[in-house]
Amino acid sequence: MIGFLLLASGIGAGFYLSAAQKGTLEMSYVASGAGILTELISGVFFALYQKTLQQINRFHDRLATTQQISMLLLASSLVAEPIKRDDAKIALAKTMMSLSTAGCIPEQTLPHNGHSA
Repeated sequence: MIGFLLLASGIGAGFYLSAAQKGTLEMSYVASGAGILTELISGVFFALYQKTLQQINRFHDRLATTQQISMLLLASSLVAEPIKRDDAKIALAKTMMSLSTAGCIPEQTLPHNGHSA
């Protein structure tokens, strides 16, 4: 907002000084330059903010997926009978792999070689 005001005042001062033929245009050049510089800096900050927000959203999605997988594994480990528990874990693993190949689960959230991401 300040950059736009500086830019507008510089252009306005340039038109006024040109029409009235009073003095030089250096003041309008400085004000316009300051406005342009301020707008460029604010544009860079908004671009960085957008990238940061995208990363936070990706992280949140992966965290939610990881939490869901952890809850499913916990629920399957609470099954009392060992055979049913193993069957439930196998079914869960098959479902996770089919969802992963379909693109529903990000690859970074699935465990690889016994290590979780």
